Amino acid sequence: MTAPTCTASGYTTHTCSVCGHSYVDSIVPATGHTYTESVTAPTCTNAGYTTHLCSVCGHSYVDSIVPATGHDYVWQITRVPTCTAEGVKTFTCSHCGDSYDVALAKADHTYEAVVTAPTCTNNGYTTHTCSVCGDSYVDSIVPATGHSYEAVVTAPTCDKMGYTTYTCSVCGDSYVGSYTDALEHTYTAVVTKEPTCTEEGVKTFTCSECGKSYTEAIPTVAHRYEAVVTAPTCDKMGYTTYTCSACGDSYVADYVDAAGHDCETETVPATCLGYGFVRESCKHCDYSVITEITAPLGHDYQAVVTAPTLDEGGYTTHTCSRCGDSYVDSETPALGHKCAAYTDIPTDWAKEGICFVIENGLMVGTTSTTFAPKDTLTRAMLVTVLYRMAGSPAVDAPSGFTDVADGQWYSDAIAWAAANGIVNGVGGNKFAPSEPVTREQLAAIFFRYAKAEAPEADVLSGYPDAEAISTYARDAMAWAVSTGLVTGSKEADGTYLAPQGLAAREQAAAILMRYVKANA
Repeated sequence: MTAPTCTASGYTTHTCSVCGHSYVDSIVPATGHTYTESVTAPTCTNAGYTTHLCSVCGHSYVDSIVPATGHDYVWQITRVPTCTAEGVKTFTCSHCGDSYDVALAKADHTYEAVVTAPTCTNNGYTTHTCSVCGDSYVDSIVPATGHSYEAVVTAPTCDKMGYTTYTCSVCGDSYVGSYTDALEHTYTAVVTKEPTCTEEGVKTFTCSECGKSYTEAIPTVAHRYEAVVTAPTCDKMGYTTYTCSACGDSYVADYVDAAGHDCETETVPATCLGYGFVRESCKHCDYSVITEITAPLGHDYQAVVTAPTLDEGGYTTHTCSRCGDSYVDSETPALGHKCAAYTDIPTDWAKEGICFVIENGLMVGTTSTTFAPKDTLTRAMLVTVLYRMAGSPAVDAPSGFTDVADGQWYSDAIAWAAANGIVNGVGGNKFAPSEPVTREQLAAIFFRYAKAEAPEADVLSGYPDAEAISTYARDAMAWAVSTGLVTGSKEADGTYLAPQGLAAREQAAAILMRYVKANA
């Protein structure tokens, strides 16, 4: 089967597979072209048109011809004309960019005049120069003015003729004429250099009229020697030097034998690193000789051990007992701060006191990681701190308070405090270990612990709430204020002691630190 095309019919061909005979039938008419249109717009130089292209077989033809649009030129001056070169005007098509140039005529010269005045020997003239290209010409010639000479007379001297110099006052040109004969010299003699023992003198003859001079020699004089005696030394002879005071000429004579060395003995002991020796030195000169050398002693090091602290490592310092030389070894790391384990230590005024009591084992945290600085201090806590500060001494008997059971963490501390008169309980044979401590109770217990005495001066009257202090605590509070253990709380209208206020753990830590440092 042959399919129809745009221009040819389709058909079916039947062919015998044995003999090759064939015939055609089933004729199908041609399909005709299937055109698509493509429009090409006209340009300045080319016509526009429409192209029809068959999408099946590719056959094409053109129609709808549109004439070319022609150029649309716009001009601009691309090179400005000067007095030496033509300019250029360029025409450019605004559609296609086609361009051509047209020459512009040269511009006129712009001459500037410079007048050169005439001199004595040269003419004057005017030079006209173009300020653009430099072209020039000369005109307006003015004749030379000629010289204007003035005469200056030079009088004759003893050995030179006189003459007149004629000089032009305008250009400086000059010439000499009108010569006169020279005069005679009038000489005066003066000694200009006195004779010495080594050099002749000079007599100078000078003309009083012209200053010309000549000289004559004056014979030398005899030397004037002065003697200087040089005494003999240990290893050098003495002698006398004779020197002329006028010229410096000298000679040596009158020699005296050397005196010889007069030595004294110096013993220098050996040091750790240096040799010892005996030195013989002359008393009169720098002569010396060393004998009897002894070997160095070597260092005698003494060891001092510096224990590690919280911030700095420990080490052993070895220092020589003879010369002071030292070196360090056996270094050990710093112990580190115990308070670093607690996460709630503030960074304000309370930090120093809290870290001090922790590092010194006076107070411990409420847990392994918290100190609870704002929590109130209980009576049991305070007594336990004082007990540790006293070295935790052994106790022989229980406290006797009915609310203090044996085996509690505070039992020994309360028994020790009661036995030493530091605490008296709260009445009814009770101690109230878990009750919070007031500021005046804190001062009273500290006062008894320190076995202190009240100050004679009145230190409480300056505090607005001094009258609020209980009678039993007044001496203790006065002592705490006078020693700086209690400083009060600053408010807008003054500083208050707040004796009935509860003591926080951070306040107790600060007071403990002040007390320990004051009594160290």
